[in-house]
Amino acid sequence: MNGGGAPTDALSALGGELTLSVAWAIARELLDAAKDAQMTESELIGVVLAASIVLSALPSTLLLAKSEVCKAVDAFRGLARPTPPSGDPSEAKGLLDFVALFVSVAQRICMAVAVQLISANVHFSMPIRAVRVLTLLGVAVFFVFVEKFAVFGK
Repeated sequence: MNGGGAPTDALSALGGELTLSVAWAIARELLDAAKDAQMTESELIGVVLAASIVLSALPSTLLLAKSEVCKAVDAFRGLARPTPPSGDPSEAKGLLDFVALFVSVAQRICMAVAVQLISANVHFSMPIRAVRVLTLLGVAVFFVFVEKFAVFGK
């Protein structure tokens, strides 16, 4: 680990807390908007999950587009430039990298909103507390599994 572990850990924890707080507020607003539009919670959850899936594909697509554009420009100019290692935060340069980071944050918030919406749906649709707790634990296990599987797939 590098020498700046404590500040990095503190910033990471702050980012997680901000994501949760923002996701909770967005989920409340989306639920209110869905009620105004006479949309069911299940439909809203589907829309948010679809948006999250689309957002999860965008960062890699943007980075692929950037590398292809750089290759095309270099080929046009007749240059041969070595490609920098991808995924290294110290290599983040340019507007496209910023957009990819922004989309990544939006995807993280979108997934957190989906979890908040599912939790709210479980809370209102399950009459027995034990069933609610077991269902929420199942939701938590599912999302942890999905997160670990996504990291494993990379």
